[in-house]
Amino acid sequence: MPRHSDPNILSEFIKSIRPPEDIRDKLDVGAIHDDDGIKIFERRPFVKDPEHVMYNAFAKLKYIKKSDTWRLYWMRGTLKWVLYEPFPESRDLGQLLKEVKRDAYGCFRG
Repeated sequence: MPRHSDPNILSEFIKSIRPPEDIRDKLDVGAIHDDDGIKIFERRPFVKDPEHVMYNAFAKLKYIKKSDTWRLYWMRGTLKWVLYEPFPESRDLGQLLKEVKRDAYGCFRG
């Protein structure tokens, strides 16, 4: 596990951006680790079929072992991940999560 990937950093971040408990069945936020890094997503039921749930990733963090850094990406309308140019990378995962939360350019959650 990378040196700057304390699991508490990510879980505390997710806790800080989750909606109130009483609406979490209609909208929630989470994170998943996969081969491509960490994806942060919104979870909500389909409008026309509430029995089905959709997951929309809005931020991706990828660890680059060679440089011991994390890179931050956002999802464009084309559904392609793009490096977040205002603050593209850091050795500190927490710094990048702060950028996602701040969302100064409306790239992550509009």
